[in-house]
Amino acid sequence: MNEFCAGTLSSSNSTGGGMESAMALGTLINSVAAANQFRIDQVMLHSLADELMSVSDANKLSGVFFRFLGQAVKGSDPFELARRVNELEVRWRSVAAEGSAMGLATLDIVLGKKTRWSHFKQQIHQCYTPAVYLGRGMAIGLIKPRCQFHQDIQESMFSWLTVDGMGFTQAFLHHLHKVGKSPGLLPLHDCDSKTHQNIFDQGVGRFLWINHGHELPVLVAIINKQEKHRLADLWSGVGVASTFLGSVDKENMQYLKQEAGIYAPDLAVGASLACRTRLADGSRMPHLNDVIETLCGVNAQECAEMGEQMMDQLSPFGVTISGIHYSNYHVWRKRMREFF
Repeated sequence: MNEFCAGTLSSSNSTGGGMESAMALGTLINSVAAANQFRIDQVMLHSLADELMSVSDANKLSGVFFRFLGQAVKGSDPFELARRVNELEVRWRSVAAEGSAMGLATLDIVLGKKTRWSHFKQQIHQCYTPAVYLGRGMAIGLIKPRCQFHQDIQESMFSWLTVDGMGFTQAFLHHLHKVGKSPGLLPLHDCDSKTHQNIFDQGVGRFLWINHGHELPVLVAIINKQEKHRLADLWSGVGVASTFLGSVDKENMQYLKQEAGIYAPDLAVGASLACRTRLADGSRMPHLNDVIETLCGVNAQECAEMGEQMMDQLSPFGVTISGIHYSNYHVWRKRMREFF
């Protein structure tokens, strides 16, 4: 058992159960490292807790995420985990579902029996489907090689959020290697697919908000350093995280929209996805309407309804234009951007 991993995780978790989660995660990390089959970065795991501590209500978020991640890794039955998620206060269920999904997907990949995550997905309410795919992507993002898992991404609306989760964890790893240095260019997806890179960068943008949302000029400067073709998706990720967490006031959201410039519609697309999630699972936060009106120009209910209408118009398998195939998630984002 790795004492460093156990100590840092347990001290970061302020809601109890930290040592149990740390021991389970540490055992998994060490067994995988001993087998020399996959690469899982234990430093990233405790850094994740530290970063989450910096946002509003982060003590609770961090505790719920790591408690359910630890329970999943320890071997909790997927059906029992789904029941525990549903027993939580509504506002915490999404993050619990994400942590559970990450742990179960990690076990599926490492142990080779790919049924835990899918059983959990079948049992959890469909309003938490985005979180379940994000958690799966976070697990894949810790493990190399990753391209072999892309064939598992189906054409369902939210399955592409797997790639978002991968971008999120890869951005964390990149951040750890750049501490005290200029961040430079952010990590790229390692497969040749425009759709994958688009959604990967949305996950990178979500990380940027969690890491720099309290220092907006720094956040803007980092985004502006990136290659031009990545900016829209990075801003979309910022929109997702800032709206879901709601950790800044209306004035700062106006600043963010102004700095996004021509990418303000992409910021709005991300915000609309988070809005849809919050309203669908019943966890609407007090800040939500102000954020959506600022970034999207409509109220939260109108924004969510527009998103649902766009989803209803999608083909189950995406579209092919001029010989190029676009996922339905890609098409939805494009149509929402045109609306904003």
